[in-house]
Amino acid sequence: MFTFCKLVKKSFNAALLAFIISLAFSIFTQAQSKYKPLKGITHAGTVVNISSLPPASNFTYAKKQIPILHEPQYSKSVKQYQKQQANSSTLKASREEDKSTSQLFLPKAKAPLGKSAARSIQTATLNTNFQGIASTTEEPPDPIIAVGSNYIVEAVNSEIAIFNKSGVRQKTVQLTTLFNISTTPFDPRVIYDQYAQRWVVTALEKTSDFTQSNYEIAVSQTSDPTGSWYAFSSNAMLDGSTQTSYWADYDNLGYDNSAIYITSNQFTSTDLFEYAKIRIFNKSQLYNNQTLTYTDFVDMTDNYGNVFALVPAQNFGTTTSEYLLNTEEWGASSITVWRIDNQLNSPSLTQQAIINVASYSSNYPANLVKEEGTSLYINGGDSRAQQVIFNNGFLYTSFNTLYNWGSGTVEAIRSEKVDVNSNSSVIDALYGADGYYYFYPQIGIDNYGDIALVFNRSSSNEYPGVYMAYRSANDASASSSEALQAGAGTFTNSNALDKNGNIRWGDYSGIGLDPSSDNQLWFCGEWATNSNDWSTQIGSFKFVPVEFVNSVGGSSGGGSLKINSNATVNSGLSLRLGMSSNNTELTLAQGGTNQDRFVNTNNIPLAKHNNWNSVSSSYLLNNNFSVNGTPGETETANFISLNSATINAVSDAGNIQLQFNDPWYINSNGSQGNNYAQATAPITQTSAPMTGAYNQSSGGVFLNQGVVNGQWTFPYYSVGFPSGQSISVGGTSHQLYLYNWSTSGGVNIENSTAAQTGVEFTSGGATVTANVKGVHLSSDPSAFSNNSQRKLVRTKDGWLHQVYTSLGHVWLEESTDNGTTWFLGNNGQPLDSGSGKCPSIDWHYNTADPTNTNYYAVVVAFEQQSGSTYTIEYDVFTNSGGAYVKQSKAFPGPLYTEPSGGDQYAATNANPNIAWAGNNDPSPFVLSFERKSTAGGMQPGIYWIYGYM
Repeated sequence: MFTFCKLVKKSFNAALLAFIISLAFSIFTQAQSKYKPLKGITHAGTVVNISSLPPASNFTYAKKQIPILHEPQYSKSVKQYQKQQANSSTLKASREEDKSTSQLFLPKAKAPLGKSAARSIQTATLNTNFQGIASTTEEPPDPIIAVGSNYIVEAVNSEIAIFNKSGVRQKTVQLTTLFNISTTPFDPRVIYDQYAQRWVVTALEKTSDFTQSNYEIAVSQTSDPTGSWYAFSSNAMLDGSTQTSYWADYDNLGYDNSAIYITSNQFTSTDLFEYAKIRIFNKSQLYNNQTLTYTDFVDMTDNYGNVFALVPAQNFGTTTSEYLLNTEEWGASSITVWRIDNQLNSPSLTQQAIINVASYSSNYPANLVKEEGTSLYINGGDSRAQQVIFNNGFLYTSFNTLYNWGSGTVEAIRSEKVDVNSNSSVIDALYGADGYYYFYPQIGIDNYGDIALVFNRSSSNEYPGVYMAYRSANDASASSSEALQAGAGTFTNSNALDKNGNIRWGDYSGIGLDPSSDNQLWFCGEWATNSNDWSTQIGSFKFVPVEFVNSVGGSSGGGSLKINSNATVNSGLSLRLGMSSNNTELTLAQGGTNQDRFVNTNNIPLAKHNNWNSVSSSYLLNNNFSVNGTPGETETANFISLNSATINAVSDAGNIQLQFNDPWYINSNGSQGNNYAQATAPITQTSAPMTGAYNQSSGGVFLNQGVVNGQWTFPYYSVGFPSGQSISVGGTSHQLYLYNWSTSGGVNIENSTAAQTGVEFTSGGATVTANVKGVHLSSDPSAFSNNSQRKLVRTKDGWLHQVYTSLGHVWLEESTDNGTTWFLGNNGQPLDSGSGKCPSIDWHYNTADPTNTNYYAVVVAFEQQSGSTYTIEYDVFTNSGGAYVKQSKAFPGPLYTEPSGGDQYAATNANPNIAWAGNNDPSPFVLSFERKSTAGGMQPGIYWIYGYM
């Protein structure tokens, strides 16, 4: 039950108030304010077995509200003092607005507990998210959660539900059944004691006439919550063994390795707050169903009077003392830390420190929260501390405060991290967003010091939902909030209206650390459904340590990496990320100066970024990666040494332009990828674009990039010959054509005749050569002057056709403008298939139909190398659609093949001459050629053959 009140029993005079003000700015260390331990006894419990209960509830709910009791008049002196403090104090932490970002460079140092250095900088993705307990008997639900090795227990007012970690409900248990009572319990709390592997559920119970008030306690007999429990009722109206008339409200539950702690606010039967109480139970007695000998501490005071809503810590790790913490529910500029020593034998309570923090405040009797779709307000509570966690020497808590981000006052979240050794605030942070209300927060900590918050959020344009946010131990601010479940509708249920006409909500949310994982946190909270009701949602989030490495030669080469655009990490260290597929990484090999390379590192002359995680397709400096939550996740930027290479050109002329595509190349604008850069041949490892970066003077290529299991697989290098190139010789422009690529020194070519083709370098010092033909240019001095060959013909359609040798090949050129301009026939390729020489040309047409251009044909005969001898080949081209196209041969094979042991090709010119009769198709032809050998029984001389084409 959430009672929004605090009545200070003792009046304040001016001198006392002045004394309090002077103390409020001081840190109290080991104050000597001691409180008397009060001893009492609670009878052993009863056994409750829930194993036979069904997963779903069969209980019929009748809506009712846990009433808010009449609050006493708020102390004017305290209110005036707190207002003065709020006006004179400023927030000392950075605003943690929603969608905030920060940058952090991690030093090369170990994180607390010897864990890897950590940073969480990615918008979270929930590992698990499912609906919890839906609308039950009472308003508000007070949802709370605890997590064990195999189960999740969620409690609300009236019942608990037990889920497995996949979200499947195993049991639903009424609190009256669990506690073996008939009256209605309220304010449930639940923990999983990881020290003893037991579950503990507590709640409060009272009679309507205020004559009975109990702490109801249930503990599981084993780590399995679906089995048997022990149920205890401990009289909350006893202070030790002394009977009082004060009933207990708003309990909190803590534990350490030896004891269970319950705290509560004690009220009179006329609803006046008297004091706070602490009750200590021996865990061994609880877990063995023995008579409970407990210790009470009561009537604690701080600088503002009687303490209200004192919260015991839930402990993790080794502990020697139990810590408690309280804030001031209406606001202040300090928090108070308490300590219990000798918890079981001779407990002592000490007010350890009053710690200055930035001021916080709340409205009396409650902060008011807007939601979409109604003019009614949600009762947003006050600034009392919520759950307190103790881990590795630090206390953590969260609570609400009012804050104006610029457009009006809203409710925001304050989170605190307190060092109990120095009695100082390590984190004193504000979280929220302009125009949005953040309320009922709970804080959770993993064993790395990472913080997560679960809370409700709404605005005039947003239904009430449950959200989470997180920050790692090294973060400067929290992440953007992420919805476990956004609100689905307006919540105005009349059963939820308090006496002031405001909507009851909360009174808290739940969060817990998974004991089977040191970095997974589970949440629960309330959200508004689309049927004017409430439900709860359960989710989990894991911080995953991911190591980032710049690997050079198989070991860390130093430098740093940038993760998700806002965090920089040194090579070899880890960041803690949420499980997500939406992550980015960027190499900063040497502090960002040369993002793609290491120079003279680990005795490697030059190492350049090649891929991420040995995945060839991840070749860009920027890379997307997923965090899967598996142990030992590592993201590796692989840097590999470069090798020399040359891209050259052979032609009848110089100044050949070639293209080279280096997918790993960085352009001056920072872009990277499939981008052909052009330069004059030769292109070497020290000339652009083979440098690897636009501002580098040295570079090279990677070896064995491109062919995987016999398949060309990107990324790989590519070479290209730009079309449309021409050169001027003697005042005449000559168009250039690529006829093929050749290699030397260890290179694979994807397609040797393509204008653009992939290349794979398999050894350093390799060369790729573009063999380029210039139109009407020849490297053969006799190519145009050998009168024994017919070199040039004009067909009936006015085309000129010319054949000649150049660069060791036979070429066909054609002109349609009477020889003013020429272009290469045969699609720019030589006519021979290897090497050729001594071409001859003739043409014919159908004399019966001289105007039919389909019968205009050209035949070319030439000598071609065949091993150590030669063959005489021929090709026929006919006019087809306005272009001369090579046709299938009229008969297969060459016109003539030199016999074995015949003339040597390099020393012999057969000088073939072909003549073609111009009559109907097929047409007769005559071929003459010269032999100088006696091979095959043939004598040297001039030979001829004839046939039809």
